[in-house]
Amino acid sequence: MAYKIDFKFYWTLQTILSAVLYTLSTLPLFSYPVGGGTAGSILASKLVEAFQQLNQRGGPCFQKEQTLPGLCVSQNQYLQVLRSRWRPRQSLLACSTPNPHILILEAGPQISWLQRKLSDIPLAPPLLLGVGIDRIYKTVSQTASAAGLKNKQLLLPTGRMLGGSAMLNAMIFSLGNREDESSKQFHSWYPHFFSELFKINEPG
Repeated sequence: MAYKIDFKFYWTLQTILSAVLYTLSTLPLFSYPVGGGTAGSILASKLVEAFQQLNQRGGPCFQKEQTLPGLCVSQNQYLQVLRSRWRPRQSLLACSTPNPHILILEAGPQISWLQRKLSDIPLAPPLLLGVGIDRIYKTVSQTASAAGLKNKQLLLPTGRMLGGSAMLNAMIFSLGNREDESSKQFHSWYPHFFSELFKINEPG
């Protein structure tokens, strides 16, 4: 017996879940909301290392294990730090609290080819969810994606996050491609990348 999949219902459910997760990430209950993303695993390891160096006396301050039971599950330890458009200067405080509260957002398992193609339209989900666009960020020319676009560059809304694309793509999980230029740059930017990052986000 063959079962017919209702793609419209599935997409609606995914959209509702995305909106719920986005709302949770903006609540002032968590010091560091993090989510799944393509470059997130690289960024997370760099953040852990950078935070540990800045807080050697207090010990590591970036914890992966704090989640909301039954709702937000980090399946693949792909993390990214989200930047609030309302509090951009407080996005990466250098662990002022001894036990920061971490909200880990994960969209779910690997998605189908059709869903992946739909999620490759970065500006579509923010408009569909009614959250608006903060600013437009132009990526470097990609080597394994953005085919057919001018100079193989993506125009992405920024202001909510750093690294990865889970929030842009409505929290739809995708592994991304290791050959993309952005992944290579995350490896080469440390420590200069993080020194500039913390300098930008210093309070005052």
